[in-house]
Amino acid sequence: MGNEKSTVICPKCSTFNPEASDFCNKCGGSLEERQDTLSYDSADLPIDLKIHFSPGELFGKRYRIIEEIGRGGMGRVYKAEDLELNITVALKIINPRHSEDARFIDRFKKEILSARSISHENVIRIFDIGEEDKIKYISMEFIKGQNLNDLIKTSGPFTPKRAVEITRQICEALKAAHQHDIVHRDLKPSNIMVDLKGQSHVMDFGIAKSTYGLEPEKPKTIIGTPKYLSPEQAKSEEIDHRADIYSLGLIVFEMLTGNSVFEAETEEEYLTKHIEEKPPHASELNPDVPPSLDKIVAKCLEKNRDDRYQSTDEILKDLASFEELPISIPQRPILKKLLPYFVSAAVLFIAILSIFIFRNGKKELSLSPSEGMRISIAVVYFENNTGDASLDYLRRSLPNLRPSAVKIYQTTNLRQIDCHS
Repeated sequence: MGNEKSTVICPKCSTFNPEASDFCNKCGGSLEERQDTLSYDSADLPIDLKIHFSPGELFGKRYRIIEEIGRGGMGRVYKAEDLELNITVALKIINPRHSEDARFIDRFKKEILSARSISHENVIRIFDIGEEDKIKYISMEFIKGQNLNDLIKTSGPFTPKRAVEITRQICEALKAAHQHDIVHRDLKPSNIMVDLKGQSHVMDFGIAKSTYGLEPEKPKTIIGTPKYLSPEQAKSEEIDHRADIYSLGLIVFEMLTGNSVFEAETEEEYLTKHIEEKPPHASELNPDVPPSLDKIVAKCLEKNRDDRYQSTDEILKDLASFEELPISIPQRPILKKLLPYFVSAAVLFIAILSIFIFRNGKKELSLSPSEGMRISIAVVYFENNTGDASLDYLRRSLPNLRPSAVKIYQTTNLRQIDCHS
């Protein structure tokens, strides 16, 4: 291994690039996701990513390839038709380099079998693991939608309500895994699929490992994507489920701000920042993040795991408390000052418009007053029924309104129209 070098594989064209590259030397694609960094022997490059199947081609006798939907250091992923079960699946085909590593395959099989024990609606199901023509593969549930990484890039920051709902679903998935003593170890936005109904599904427990009865990793062994590692992973320490909670905090921060907690040029810089650098609050980048949600994210991102949430149940409890609060768009100071005037003007406009309609639309409304009769208007009285005392200023801004519903009526026969909703 004297010729060993370090490289980053382009996720689009599979070209090998120098480790410090930000963009692919061949296609110009972004290399910001560092999960495909490998160590390789320069004398043994050719076999890594040459496996390719075209649409319509059979893989073994069971799977008909529909299209390629992803690739990485582990292998390629195809949308395929399972001819035996008559369903559409995601077929992950493992690179031959890994397939020839007996230690890797042995560990990988144990991890996949552990992942199969997780049965939850927010976890992508694994249907089968097998081998065809010495090529190992995993057959998984196919989710029609987008991964969270792509959603954040295309839509920008999520609303607090949407971010909370996705976070809750991820927590439920992790809870199911942690109950089986399984730590994901590589939780990141690209490993979370969001289907067309908005349901989230955690996938790729491929490097997850059952913590029950197994020896800790050897010193200096780092497993996972540097951008989303916990501080204890970055320090090559023994880990538990709280490592996933830190990674979850990184993901929620990204959903709320559209930005990563830390930006770095190299893997080493990411590791150093996770260990040493204090993360910013999400509200510093997005002032619309409510304080209660800001605190949840900050607690997930504590450097010391003893200071973090100790379980996903604790996070779910705080998320439930957040969801019970009235979620409103925070008012900017100047808007808050002007809002009472806007409300008063709107009420006055409605009153004038009502008089205009009834004076100029007598035939249509059949409410023309007879001789000696008059038309009266009463405007709705504002009550604060939100439970939020901070909104009482809206009620006080209209002190002269009488406490009755908006009605327009003839005083003799009491024909009326209620104008309040």
